[in-house]
This record gives sequence, C-alpha cells and structure tokens, in this order.
Amino acid sequence: MELDNLLVASGGGATNSAFTFGSLGLKTGSVFLAGHDVLSQIILSDLKKSGVKLFAMNTECQQVKEATNVSLILSPQAGRGDRAILSYWGKENLTKDDIPWDKIKQTKWFYIAPLHKKAIALLADLVKFAKKNNIKTAVNPSVEQIIFYRKNFPQVDILLLNEQEAQMFFPQVRNQKQLLAKIAETSGGIVAITQGQKGCIVWDGKKFYSAQANPKIIAKERTGAGDAFGSGFTAGLFLKNNIQYGIRLGLANSESCIQQVGAKNGLLTKQGLLNLPNYNIL
Repeated sequence: MELDNLLVASGGGATNSAFTFGSLGLKTGSVFLAGHDVLSQIILSDLKKSGVKLFAMNTECQQVKEATNVSLILSPQAGRGDRAILSYWGKENLTKDDIPWDKIKQTKWFYIAPLHKKAIALLADLVKFAKKNNIKTAVNPSVEQIIFYRKNFPQVDILLLNEQEAQMFFPQVRNQKQLLAKIAETSGGIVAITQGQKGCIVWDGKKFYSAQANPKIIAKERTGAGDAFGSGFTAGLFLKNNIQYGIRLGLANSESCIQQVGAKNGLLTKQGLLNLPNYNIL
C-alpha cells in the first residue's frame, strides 16, 4: 500500500507535555530514557527548541542500550476515520535509580505522563516523594497504571483521563457526574476527563464544569491531543489557579495540536496565551 506522505517526529507523553510547558515559558525539565540511536537525537533536538532542561544520569538524558521507543502511526485523511498506532515499548525499564531525585526536589509541580510495563510502579514512589517535598502532582496514567492502582490510586492534585480510561475505574457507573465524583474520592484531587470532539468535563471537589470543543476545527491528525489538553490544563492551573482558565488553555492547546501533523508541531507558545479562544464553560 502506497502512503501519501511520511513524517518522522518526536512524541511520547513526557516529552510532548514538557514541550508545551517549555513553549509557554515555564521553567521545565524532563526525565526519560532513550536509546543510543538516531531517534533519540530527534527527541533531544525538539526539546531543546522549547527550552526544556534534560535531567538525567548523564549530560542529556539517560541513554540505554535498547532502542528508543517508537510508534508507527497510520493516519487517514482528515475526517475519514480514526488512526491506527503500532507501538514498540522496548523493555520500558525506567526505575527509581534513573530518577535524579536531588535535582527535581525543588520544583513546584510533577507532571507524570503514562508509564508502561515495569515502570508503572514508579507512580507511587513519585507521588510519595512529591508530598514529602510539597510538590503538586498532575498524573495522566496509562491503562496499565489504572489496572495496577485502581483500588488504591495514589492521592494526586490533578488526574487526567479520557472517557475510556475513566470508565475503567468504575465500570458499573454510567452517569458522568457520578463517575467523576467517585474517581475524585479515589484520587483525592481535581479530575478532568477529555471527550474528544465533544470537549471535556471537570470536577474540582465542589463543582462540575463542562466545555464544548470548537466544532469548526478540522483535525489533520489527532496524535498528541490528550497530552496537549493535559499539559495545557495543568499549565493553566499553575499560571492562574483557575479551573476555567485551565479548561480554556487545555482545549486551545489540544485544538491547536490537531491542526498540524505531529504531536508537537501545533502546540501553543507563550504568545498564544494572549489570544486564547473563549469557550462556553458550564
């Protein structure tokens, strides 16, 4: 089958989110593993463009002998169906020994992207360390993490999920508001659920919020949309400590992302904060 086009670009929840924070002008660092290969150089180059500092065991990032994780994304033309993603996770062997604990203890926030395989157990260690050092936590868990921690999820400040992930916590609860409230009791903080083209819903412990996405936006490619919303929402709370502003920034970042091909190419910059669109937030 012949492809119309091919793009090689960096991705991954940690680096996509770090790119948003760095591009918005926030002092940002990223902790991750990469292989000694040409793919890792693409990741490092992209992060440097947004001013992200690379914390690690060596001068840039912790590089391992295994190949860098990679995904092959088969995406149809806009409006012609959903994409298919073939992922290689390697050994996914990020451990406590790879985390530069002393270097990251002075930060104000941890944004913990999806972790896979053996690395899923790191979530509890990271949250415990954050609480000890008065660091707030925003978590966008993987499916494996939800399954692993579902009955005993660490107490976090922001939990970021899509509709399918949210339903995994309490499969029997179909009412969205009830589901949000029960998940919030489990995780202890704000819960935000993305709903694709429908927008998002949020529960802050006292009030429900919902917002519709802009129906006029035509998506070129949806990869990275969840990371864009989660990091944008978290940045909004960091900047103004306001749920509605977080929703605006999250939706705007996500909609900007999907109008470009590649998970980082359309993300908002600091200049974009001056012209955030308005949304009907209920």
